Amino acid sequence: ITGPCDTQDFSSGVDQSQQGEFAIYLYDAVYDGVGLTTVALDHMEQLVGNARERLLNCTCLQDDGCFRCIANPNREQVASKSDALLLLDAILQQLQDGTPTVRIRDTDWSSRIEPTTAVPCPTCNNATGPTDRFCFNCGEKLTNTAI
Repeated sequence: ITGPCDTQDFSSGVDQSQQGEFAIYLYDAVYDGVGLTTVALDHMEQLVGNARERLLNCTCLQDDGCFRCIANPNREQVASKSDALLLLDAILQQLQDGTPTVRIRDTDWSSRIEPTTAVPCPTCNNATGPTDRFCFNCGEKLTNTAI
């Protein structure tokens, strides 16, 4: 959905406010970011639906799941397929009803980063930065970066 990326290019976290409200954070884990979460927000209903289908179609039999569906190799806590399904259904319902609160928190790094010369993407000619790994416009993997 978001172009050529690896599952490790996304990460997420959950936080609880002092009022007891929970927030789910999705963020781009690629060094310097490549705009994956911005694109993902436009396809959130499809992404949540895909996660739900993957969970339902996994052939493992235990509720704590496996690495193909719900288990996280970086966490010692056991996951629950049934709880994850309830959560995905609730998120999907809110997305379909149009009631979720989505806030995009973007930090302005322009004052902290030295200006760079734009490099055209060889496929679509969109301006890309010299350290970008993928074109934000067409998703083409860039080979002549400064990284």
